[in-house]
Amino acid sequence: MTIQKSSKPDLIAIDVDGVLCDYALGFSKLAGLDPISTGAVRKWDWSDRLRRTRFFEARAATENAADFWSGLLPLTSIGERDMLADVAKRCALFYLTDRSVIGREALALTTKWLFFWGFPQGSVMILDKDRKVSTLTTLREEYVIRGVLEDNLETYRLMRKADLPCYLRRWPYNTASLTPDDWVVGSLAEFICRVFYNY
Repeated sequence: MTIQKSSKPDLIAIDVDGVLCDYALGFSKLAGLDPISTGAVRKWDWSDRLRRTRFFEARAATENAADFWSGLLPLTSIGERDMLADVAKRCALFYLTDRSVIGREALALTTKWLFFWGFPQGSVMILDKDRKVSTLTTLREEYVIRGVLEDNLETYRLMRKADLPCYLRRWPYNTASLTPDDWVVGSLAEFICRVFYNY
């Protein structure tokens, strides 16, 4: 029996905040806390560090702060970005993020940030969790989706339920209810190795 390769091009999709971008570090500074990187955040709603009113005040402050978004640091190494650039030469690359809080500037600010930090060119899409799933489900008609990398546990679960090959970027805030069957990676490099090199 001969296995035929699909004529559809390959695609990978990667979430931005919490996977490529250290949103938590920028947010903690804006909220007046000691700087806390994504790897040290225990609860994504910050309820262990901030009163609810202060959390929402700080979150609202990010809405009109272009310098906040452009000043965020990457969570990836130069080597990982080079690996991603190599992958992007042979498949479509989509960056997904729910930065709708910024409004109309979300696409431009995200694209500029990715370019500034040397991420390879790809399509940037501003989508909430439900639209991420529906958009990727639709893209399956045109592409073979090789992998999706996400840090939001709820979004990850929705994607797996929709039979999308999604991996969860492991952080302290999203590992409490994981099972041995979950697809979990500790870095962008590990995701690329699993998807493309059967690591």
